[in-house]
Amino acid sequence: MVPVAAAVVSYSLPGYQLLEVFKHAPIGLLAIAGSFALFALGTFAALMKGGWNHGLRSDHSFRSVHGAKTQIRDQKPEIHSAILIASLETRFVSPEG
Repeated sequence: MVPVAAAVVSYSLPGYQLLEVFKHAPIGLLAIAGSFALFALGTFAALMKGGWNHGLRSDHSFRSVHGAKTQIRDQKPEIHSAILIASLETRFVSPEG
């Protein structure tokens, strides 16, 4: 608990000074800085995404899904359209008819 309190006290003056700078900064500059910060956050999240999904599905299930997509892509367009229409009909047709 003491190290946390020491860190809060140590960063209170620089934090206050930074807040004062933000108060007097032009709104356009703050908007651009904020957009860069969000871009960096999104880039970091995208780069780390591979580490989040380990264990959700095995390699075997990934290969079978990927193989199914490849098979559909390699078929003739009219067959692909028939498969798409059949899958939409099974999803959106009510059981009553």
